[in-house]
Amino acid sequence: MKKQVPLAKRLWLITDLHHNHEGMVTLCGRPKNFSERIVKHWKSHVSPKDTIVCLGDICIGNDKEVHEKYIQPLPGFKILVRGNHDRRTDGWYEGHGWDVCCDRIQFDRFGKRVLLSHKPPSASDDYDFACHGHWHNTVTSKDYSVDGKRYCLSLEYEEYKPILLQTFMERVLKPKKLAGIGPYKDVKRKASVTNAAPICL
Repeated sequence: MKKQVPLAKRLWLITDLHHNHEGMVTLCGRPKNFSERIVKHWKSHVSPKDTIVCLGDICIGNDKEVHEKYIQPLPGFKILVRGNHDRRTDGWYEGHGWDVCCDRIQFDRFGKRVLLSHKPPSASDDYDFACHGHWHNTVTSKDYSVDGKRYCLSLEYEEYKPILLQTFMERVLKPKKLAGIGPYKDVKRKASVTNAAPICL
């Protein structure tokens, strides 16, 4: 099912929150208070007028309690791109703190066709730049890319902070220049959100 959603000028990314998952301390070397750090940084970076896209994996169990404590109080227009651990329905997530829930989101920004997903998309999909999560800090370096087109966002490497899409793209695509930065000429464009794979716009 395709949905049309507005995107704010300031578009934040975050991924793989994994609340209620104590194994992340040993698996990914996270501090024991990583959930509190995520909430603190989200609140200090994201304003109510901003859009924030989470690239999946909210929690492991206790969904209702986690959403009431860690998701519902947070600011911003919140979009969940479903991860492999997000097994509730779209309606459930949209009733527990998320404004939109989908499997992937695709839109135009800075002169590029951007695709956001949890796992890395197929190289043959219709996009110029893809950002995904899922791999955490198992990748060899920050801003790891399979092919210069698909880039992994790691919450561990970002020190549990959200990052602006513009900042992430500028960082990983340097020295390539992005179109439209500054006046945000495409601010009013809407994103096409779909639950179908491959994406159909």
